[in-house]
Amino acid sequence: MRTLFLLFIGLFAATAVQAQVAAPALNPFLTDNPAVLPFTGPSLIGGFVEDGSTTDELDVNSDGVLDTTAESEEEFAAGQLRAVGDLFSVALLYGQGEETDAGGATTDLEGSEALFAARLGDAFAVGVGYAKLEATNAAAPDDSIEITVTAGGAVLRLGDAFYLGGTVGNLNFVTIQDFGLDAPTSVDEDARTASFGIGYSTRGADGGFHVELYTEQEDGPDLSGSGTTGGLPASFTLSEESETMGATLEVLLGSILLGASIADEDTTRDVTFTISGFGTFTGTSTEEEQTRAVAVGYVPEQGLTIVLSREVSEETVSNSPETSEETLTTVAIGWLF
Repeated sequence: MRTLFLLFIGLFAATAVQAQVAAPALNPFLTDNPAVLPFTGPSLIGGFVEDGSTTDELDVNSDGVLDTTAESEEEFAAGQLRAVGDLFSVALLYGQGEETDAGGATTDLEGSEALFAARLGDAFAVGVGYAKLEATNAAAPDDSIEITVTAGGAVLRLGDAFYLGGTVGNLNFVTIQDFGLDAPTSVDEDARTASFGIGYSTRGADGGFHVELYTEQEDGPDLSGSGTTGGLPASFTLSEESETMGATLEVLLGSILLGASIADEDTTRDVTFTISGFGTFTGTSTEEEQTRAVAVGYVPEQGLTIVLSREVSEETVSNSPETSEETLTTVAIGWLF
């Protein structure tokens, strides 16, 4: 379910890596920090379709054998509504999709989001958001993941175009998987999340410009469970923390949107596995993920809008021959009013 996590991040934005943590994006389909909503401009009704794929490769050099490739495919479609008012703004999203792994097994995906923001004067806004994504193995309902996030955010505009903004939130992770045990076990844990960004954004009749730098941190979730493996009592713990640094650049030439984004995420994961009579096994891994995205679209001040984007992520894990590449192509269409 690797693509699931890319999808979840993307629930707060039609293109995940194109962040809107502090300043309003020129891409009207982005709704990352809920507190940015009052500054985003016109209201929107529309939706997007995503087509993604993940390629996992194991490569142990020429004579070491192990040179295998596994691919999975994912499709997801969602509708969006954003209403921007003088005092209050709201954004809603609901979508469904399916992921198919290399063996042909399918996972059903369902995601939803609700954002609310209040403008306190001309230069300050606060907001709250809730997002949920469920993934269930169609052939084995016991293999499932449910992720929910609740977050609050604030944005301060400095002058006419500079912005400071950030969010804090809680991510709840519920899953039923085997984790190396003989039988699936249920895990329900939380992670703490935070983001901060600084940006510049402006738009006029002749075009616009948006540039933003941001950082995101996630502490957890810390998972644990127990059962048996090979008939022997066993238990496990899994904890992780991650940090992401990213940047977004958008230019609007008349009504033609051109955008590019980068994000680098580092994740440290600690694992312990204890088997009665055999002792405790521990391990630490570092995961590095680099994501690049480009977007092009037609974004007038009002009327029909369409944005096409493509995102590529490359992931490597320390002390592992496995590498992964994810691609996500998005077509978003809506009406600005």
